[in-house]
Amino acid sequence: SKELRNGYTIDADAQYFFKETWGIGLNANMASFSTSVNGSFTMPGIDGTINSYIESQRVLYVGPSFATRLESEKFLLLASIGVGPIFFMDNITINGLEFNGKQTTLGTNITLSGEYKMNNKLGLGIKLSSTSGKIGSVNLNGSNVKTIEDLSLNTATACLFLSYRI
Repeated sequence: SKELRNGYTIDADAQYFFKETWGIGLNANMASFSTSVNGSFTMPGIDGTINSYIESQRVLYVGPSFATRLESEKFLLLASIGVGPIFFMDNITINGLEFNGKQTTLGTNITLSGEYKMNNKLGLGIKLSSTSGKIGSVNLNGSNVKTIEDLSLNTATACLFLSYRI
């Protein structure tokens, strides 16, 4: 778990159901992570000792989805899968020098949620989702830099939500 980063996620879904059990939707989510290290250490590919390292990453997914649902009088189970662009943004400060990286790739989003219907308009539920993609290079301060190995843009999210049905 020391190699994993944690942060926050903002997520929004909208679906329109053509039939009782299937429809289409749009999903947008942004995950933001940060890390910092103070103290002397070295990194492969960087000459000299690093005394200060701060990194902030954001992964933004926006894409259409296919949605399905199973509904009873008091409960609703939703699942969706989508494919769309993932926008990766990376801000790094090493010993006071700033580097800004960006890259876009194609990714997937999978969501499963269960909801308790409080009334015919409002629901309370739990949502599990995963966004995945990978990149092999980053546009760093205007130059395309190949990564040593593919960079995984996978996120896993569990959250509580309040829904509103129109």
